[in-house]
Amino acid sequence: MSPAVIELVVSDMAATLAFYRRVGLDVPSESDDQPHAEAELEPGRGRRRVGELTSAGYEGHLAPWDAVWGMRYAVVRDPDGTPVDLFAPLPQS
Repeated sequence: MSPAVIELVVSDMAATLAFYRRVGLDVPSESDDQPHAEAELEPGRGRRRVGELTSAGYEGHLAPWDAVWGMRYAVVRDPDGTPVDLFAPLPQS
């Protein structure tokens, strides 16, 4: 089973959507001033984004590292301080 919906309550919609766009979600710009926004979750769109996020001023909570389960893993906080886990498969050697 795959998640169909993830809901977040946020203090600043435009700031939060800017963060999730940097993560790789395709959210229409007209959503910035709406009370609700939707985005499809697409595999593989968020690779190599941790450096971009922290360079843009978002707080890195856990620096990227190679996890024993075969993923590159990091945690970054969104504008409300919510930790967001980011995963990417490690290259096969």
